[in-house]
This record gives sequence, structure tokens and C-alpha cells, in this order.
Amino acid sequence: MLSKSNKYPCALYLLLAIILVASGCAAPVRHDGGKAPIVAVITGVPEEASRKIATTVAESLQLQSKQRVMTDALIATKLTNYPRYIPGPYQRAYFEIEVDWSHTDMNRIAAIQRELGADFLYVIWAPNAIRNGSLSDYLVWTPADIKAVDIDRIEVPIIVQLFATPGNKVVMKEQYKICLDESSKPKKEFMDSCDSIDKIALKLGKETGLMKGWW
Repeated sequence: MLSKSNKYPCALYLLLAIILVASGCAAPVRHDGGKAPIVAVITGVPEEASRKIATTVAESLQLQSKQRVMTDALIATKLTNYPRYIPGPYQRAYFEIEVDWSHTDMNRIAAIQRELGADFLYVIWAPNAIRNGSLSDYLVWTPADIKAVDIDRIEVPIIVQLFATPGNKVVMKEQYKICLDESSKPKKEFMDSCDSIDKIALKLGKETGLMKGWW
């Protein structure tokens, strides 16, 4: 039979164990010390259309996930001369992107992650914009051309990489094709032969965790 002096410490230990288990279930520990990770979505080429793509992906990610997504305005205050060119995972980009995943300037990526202070850095390269149509109609467009010509849509191949701290580890590398309208605004919804912005953001959200809803 337990004495009065031994009975209460046992009860106290049991109570502490229950609290620890309950708190662990309610608030799982994350790599950043309990807070949702910070994600920065940036363009790797200093073009208007590419920056709009990055901004739209970031906005979609903010809606679909619980991450802390940096705004374009905040990124511009943290990075000098943003947007700027970042040597990316390709050798050339004209009609198609000639992929070379080893070509990314990792030193520049590491410097950018330090400047931003983000847990995840998602870089989007859209080095060209291709007009939809027959093979003979394929042309390379600048953002100014997209605005000037009255066409149904522009098909834009993009290449992306997701980096995580510490160590600037490559978490994801993907290629997509998105559609721009006449104002060079990215199409969020699905279009034939083009990926939607929401789909791209959903994939990003899954790779960084903390998706809302049933994802």
C-alpha cells in the first residue's frame, strides 16, 4: 500500500505525462521551432511576365496553405535590384528550355536565401513565351509583344526549383507550361495543354507541408 507521501508524486507524474502527450498531438513540432515555415516565391529572370507568374503562384499558395508566404513587396525590400537574373537550371531557352539541373548558381541561391531569411525558396524561371498555334506560328515573345498583339493566349514554358534551409537543399525540380492572356496575366484555371497556377501552387504546398483542407 502506498504511503501518502508516495501517492501524490505518482499522480503528478501521470498528470504531466498526459499533458505532454496531449500537447504533442495538438501542436506537432515543425522544423522551424513551431511556427509555420516562411516561403518566398521569386522570379529568376528580370522580366515582367515572369514576375507576374511568381506573384500569382505566391498568392495561390497563400490561399491553399498555412505557410507564411512572403509578398512581392516584402521580397523587393529585402533583395537589392529585384527582380534580377539568377543563372538557372538550363543552358539555353528559345522554343524550348534545354534543361541542365546542374547549371543553377547555388552560391547565388544561398545568398538570396540568407537575404530573405526564408525556410523555403521557390524560384521560377520563364525565359521565353511561346505563341499558341501551329508549328509555323511558334514565335518568341517579349512582355511588350504579348500586350500589343490581340491573341487568344500565350503558352509559356517555365522551370522551377524549390530550395530548403539549412544547406540550400533542392527539394523539388519541375517543368510546367502555363498560359498568359493578352495582358500577360497568368491563367489560374486549367486550359488545354497548359498547367494552372493553382495546380503549381498545390504541388508547392504539398512539398512544404501545411496544406489546408483535405490535401
